[in-house]
Amino acid sequence: MAAELSEPPQFTAKPRTRTVGLGETVKFSCSVIGEPEPALKWYHNNKMVVNDGRRQIDDRFLGSSTLLIHNAQKSDAGSYAVRALNFHGEVSYTTQLAVEEDQLSKRKDALRRPWFIHEAHNTTTQVGQIIVLEAQATGKPLPTFRWQRNHVDIPSDGEHIRIVCDNGGGSKLIIRDVKTGDAGLYVCIAENEAGSVNCSATLRVGGVK
Repeated sequence: MAAELSEPPQFTAKPRTRTVGLGETVKFSCSVIGEPEPALKWYHNNKMVVNDGRRQIDDRFLGSSTLLIHNAQKSDAGSYAVRALNFHGEVSYTTQLAVEEDQLSKRKDALRRPWFIHEAHNTTTQVGQIIVLEAQATGKPLPTFRWQRNHVDIPSDGEHIRIVCDNGGGSKLIIRDVKTGDAGLYVCIAENEAGSVNCSATLRVGGVK
């Protein structure tokens, strides 16, 4: 019988120290390896962070976690620790967040190039399924979105493929009744007066099971 794999947690990417203006969005990210897969928890000034609407933890992808803080306030400043734990050990890393009140007024009339808070991810699906590629970006002003497939713009109101955007900087590309011809490279472009940024995801389509 093969020996059971065991490995204590180890960070492969650690969250960076951040300084933001009042009202801005903060993003802390980390990734970790270990066997079994470590559980990840975030702490603000030694108190566990939970999803409360303004603060969101995205841990949908194994081995990684992202903490988003919307509309940053002075009370959000301080230390942020992320802890990774499995049966074979625990590791933690602490970083700092500074929230500067005067930065908001300094940047009040400034334009800011978009940047992604959440990028679309590679997806594998089967013929006939429904898939959703999602991205979220911010900037000043909030960006608009375009999606391309194999470098060609996709109409936003097609029957087979639809693009849905919200008022919070989110955009979804929805493909109904997936066909083999839908496979390819999809690019999400977020743009405003200050510039543009893009992220990409590959869609792979298998045959009917």
